[in-house]
Amino acid sequence: MSITTCGGRPSGRSADLADLFGHGSARAWGVPLNDNLNIFGSRDDGSEEVDVDELRRRLKENPTASHVLPGNRAQRSRVQRQGRDAAKKRRRRRLRASLVALVVLGLIGAGAALLVRSLSSKTEVAPNYAGSGTTETIIRVRQGDGAGDIAKTLVDAGVIKSAAAYVSAADGNTDLTRIQGGYYKLKQQSGVDETIAALLNPDSRVGQVDLTPGVALADFEVPANTTTGAAATVIPGYISQLTKAACVPLNGDSQCFTADQLWEVAKTADLGPKGLGLVDWAVADVTAAPDQKRRLEGMILPGTYNVPPGTDALAVLRSVITESAVEWSTTNIKAKAVQQGHTTYEMAIIASIVEKEAKASQMPKVASVIDNRLSQTPPMKLQMDSTVNYWLSRAKISTTSGSRLDPTNLYSTYAIDGLPPTPISAPGPDAIAATLSPAAGSWLFFVAVDLQGNSCFSVTLDEQNECIKKARAAGVFDG
Repeated sequence: MSITTCGGRPSGRSADLADLFGHGSARAWGVPLNDNLNIFGSRDDGSEEVDVDELRRRLKENPTASHVLPGNRAQRSRVQRQGRDAAKKRRRRRLRASLVALVVLGLIGAGAALLVRSLSSKTEVAPNYAGSGTTETIIRVRQGDGAGDIAKTLVDAGVIKSAAAYVSAADGNTDLTRIQGGYYKLKQQSGVDETIAALLNPDSRVGQVDLTPGVALADFEVPANTTTGAAATVIPGYISQLTKAACVPLNGDSQCFTADQLWEVAKTADLGPKGLGLVDWAVADVTAAPDQKRRLEGMILPGTYNVPPGTDALAVLRSVITESAVEWSTTNIKAKAVQQGHTTYEMAIIASIVEKEAKASQMPKVASVIDNRLSQTPPMKLQMDSTVNYWLSRAKISTTSGSRLDPTNLYSTYAIDGLPPTPISAPGPDAIAATLSPAAGSWLFFVAVDLQGNSCFSVTLDEQNECIKKARAAGVFDG
C-alpha cells in the first residue's frame, strides 16, 4: 500500500515500519510505512506532537525522502499546523528583537542628545566685569593689531577680565575695524561691551595730533586784516600742539609738562639715536644752528602723530622726531641733493621756503626760481618775504623795507646771501616733491598778487616790476 505526500501525490514507496515513536510496532499507524528517515525510532512522549525541527533536519540529510510524512491526514495536518505555528513564532521573535533593537537605538540617540545639551549648558562662560569700570587708564593699540592683540592689551591693563570675552564679543562685529592705532583713555574693570563702546568713541582717543604743513615750532601771530576785516589770531606752533596732545588728565589728576619744558628739550637734548633720534644727515647742521631754539625747525614733518600721554617731554619729542626721520629717509632727498649741487640739509631749507611761498600748483615754479637765483654768478639774494616773517614769528604775505633790511634778522634773505641757517617751517609732501623736481624755466622773480596765493612769475626785472604793481593794487605788497 502506498502513502500520500503533503502535496497529495502517491509516493509509490512502501516499507515496513520497525518502530513508530518507540512503540515498537508499525501497526500503531495502521499502515506499512518507509522509515528511510529513521525518525520514528524516537521515544513518544505521549503528546502526539512531531518535532518539526528534527523532521526538517532529517529531510535535508536524506533528500530522497523529502516528501514522506508519517501518519494519516489528521496527523499530517497537525504537523503542517505546527510548522506554520513555529514559523509564526520565529517571525514574532524576530519582530520583537527588531523592536527591541529600535528602542535601544532610540534610547541611545536620546541619551547622546541629552548629554550634548548637558555639556553645552555647562560650558564655562568667559569671565567678564559688569558695568562701565572704575579707575581711568591709558592703553595703546598698535597699527595692525587684531582682536587677540587688543584683548591681551586690555587684560594686561586691567580694563577687562578675560581676553576670551573680548574676542567672543568682537567676532563678527565689523564696527571694530574702525579702531585705529593710537592711545585710548579707558576705565579698568569694565564690561567687554562697555569697553568696545569706549574704543569706538572718538572722545576716548588721546595723544593724537595733526601737524599741518607750513607751521613752525613756535606760535605765529596772524595780524588783523584791514582789507577782509579778519581779526588777529594766533597759529599754535608744533611745540604748543605737542604739549597739549600729551596732556591727558587721569582720574582728575593732571601731571603734564609745560611748553617751556618741551622747548628746553628741543634746545638741549642729544640728537643721536640714544637721544631724539634725528635723521643722520641733519645732525651736524642742526648742531651748528645759530639759535638753538630754532635748531629743530623743519625736522618734524607734518602728519598725524600719536604721542604717548602721561610721559615726559623727551619721550614725546623723541616719538615725533624718530617718525619724521623715517619719513625723511623715504623721500630720496639725499640723491636729489647731489644731482642739484646742494647738501641734503639745504634741500630741506629750500623745501620749507617753497612751502611758505606758494600754493601747491605753483610750488615747482617757486623751487625753480630759488635754484635759478642760487645758480647765478654771483648768486642772487633770494629776497623771500617768508624768511623775514619767520624771524618775526608772524604770518603775513607782505613785508616792509625796514623789516627786510633789519641787520638783526638772521633769516632775512633780503639782507643775507644764500639760504637762511635753518628751515623756516615744516615742508609738506608737495613742497618736498617740488624741491626734488623743480619746474623747467628761467624765472628769476615772482610775487604774490592776491590773497588767494597766486603769484606772478617773470624772467626780467622789468617784468617783475609790472607784477609788483598788481600786488600793490591788491593790497598784498607794501614795499
